[in-house]
Amino acid sequence: MGINTPILGWLSKTRVPKATRILLGHIEYISRLTKQLTPIVKPGDIVQLNHPLLLALVPLLRSKKVLIYYDAFEFYTVMFRNTGLLGRAFSVLCEKLENRYVPVLDGVFCVTSRNNWLKKRLMPLHRKIVELWNLPSLDQSINKELTNEIRRQFFGRELIAYIGGLKAHKGLTIFPDLVRQVARGYSRAHFLIIGKVQTDADVETWLHREGIREHCTHVPWVLPNVMNTYLSEAVVGLVLSPPSGIHLLVGPGNGRKMFTYMAAGLPVVAPKHGSAWDLVTSEMIGLQVDTTRAEDIANGVLTLLEQRELREQMANKAKSLFVERYNWECQEEKYIELFQPIK
Repeated sequence: MGINTPILGWLSKTRVPKATRILLGHIEYISRLTKQLTPIVKPGDIVQLNHPLLLALVPLLRSKKVLIYYDAFEFYTVMFRNTGLLGRAFSVLCEKLENRYVPVLDGVFCVTSRNNWLKKRLMPLHRKIVELWNLPSLDQSINKELTNEIRRQFFGRELIAYIGGLKAHKGLTIFPDLVRQVARGYSRAHFLIIGKVQTDADVETWLHREGIREHCTHVPWVLPNVMNTYLSEAVVGLVLSPPSGIHLLVGPGNGRKMFTYMAAGLPVVAPKHGSAWDLVTSEMIGLQVDTTRAEDIANGVLTLLEQRELREQMANKAKSLFVERYNWECQEEKYIELFQPIK
């Protein structure tokens, strides 16, 4: 269901603090969603709520006699505790809504969290909590025509891929230095950024200003088969998450970038901190480095570029593990079972 949120759209372009944007944006979202839901839901429908503020809709939905499920992926109850008075108030509000309404829901699921803190928080509130891993599907279709185009465009180069948003708290500030160091050590290296780059100028201007345009190509958000096609032609995948914020809260089942690279058969260079990337070392599918230091990341990338046999061993292991174990099809039965009404 598409919900138009012009106020949130406007706020996202201002310097309003993040906690304020999220709070006001979701108030707008909930009010508009309520108006759209009221006339269309009917008894027996299933509604899945994916944000703690949406729990405010529970009384309305209960009056409609629908089944209500909660996707407790969001970590707002802890993320905003240290973001000022409004952030703390927002955190308390989310926690109170969960305490009040989670016990009356038909089911709850969550992604894995570090030391299972999220599941442990929810267990006293509901007797059935299903924990899921955030995994891609086995369907990894590619665009064959684009494959030939990519091979022509990057002939003689070895591609290092970064997928997802690249912003200040996800490696943007050290990325140019990383590219320069790898380019100096390995002349055939070329970086692909697949996603949004949050800079003070357009991406091409930023690449030229940083002196890395020759060694880096930006691909805006694309359809999954296009992304899969680019990844199928890469040799290394990058995860640059810093040792702060939500990255310290998530568990091994929420390393989304890592699993996407695994699906493409790419070894990864990933962070040491947190538990979301423990599989990198335990399953030997890449290298873990200090992602606050461009030099450490560059050394990891160069190791995989220069040691072809090691890289291919890790790549084959990553692909095999994805097919055998780390795909959505291995999780979907648990998800489907959750939607059986709890008596």
